[in-house]
Amino acid sequence: MTASIEDGRETGRERGAPSAGISPAALHAAVERARAGDVRSFETLYRAHVGRVYAVCLRMHGNREEAEDSAQEAFVRAWRRLPSFEGRSTFSSWLHRIA
Repeated sequence: MTASIEDGRETGRERGAPSAGISPAALHAAVERARAGDVRSFETLYRAHVGRVYAVCLRMHGNREEAEDSAQEAFVRAWRRLPSFEGRSTFSSWLHRIA
């Protein structure tokens, strides 16, 4: 997963726009499919959010290696907890709380 984190950072996404290039409707659909167990949809969510999650982890840890590990762990926890996501907040808010 580390290579993908690197890829997510290098995409040049704007700060504060973790889902750049993906419409809100497409993100919502990906969340619903991922909640049903669709791994490819979760990969879409990962790609949309990995840069921002990594940035949050880097601010918390101040160390690239620890930030990469923490971001990876956040996505593993998100996958496991996805059935509990109720949609009362945005997926990105929920994900950042996990990170």
